[in-house]
Amino acid sequence: LLRGRSAPFALGTLVAAWAGVLALDVADPAARVVATNVARAERGRALDVRYLLGLGADAVPALATRALPLATARGDTAAACAIARALR
Repeated sequence: LLRGRSAPFALGTLVAAWAGVLALDVADPAARVVATNVARAERGRALDVRYLLGLGADAVPALATRALPLATARGDTAAACAIARALR
């Protein structure tokens, strides 16, 4: 099927893979998950701290700027302490 055309196919595959990695880096899915969870918590639902802390290192900036202030403002010391411990 690709006789004699394997080089352009390989190049196209490589470019597509790099484009996917770049798109995920720009989209920052961990930050979006934190933002969605915080928005739900602002509408009255519970902040799912256990889930947020399992997101990994990519979520740390969003946890520091969105989740920690929300937990502190609500007076939820257990959530605020858990998030602060994870940020160390």
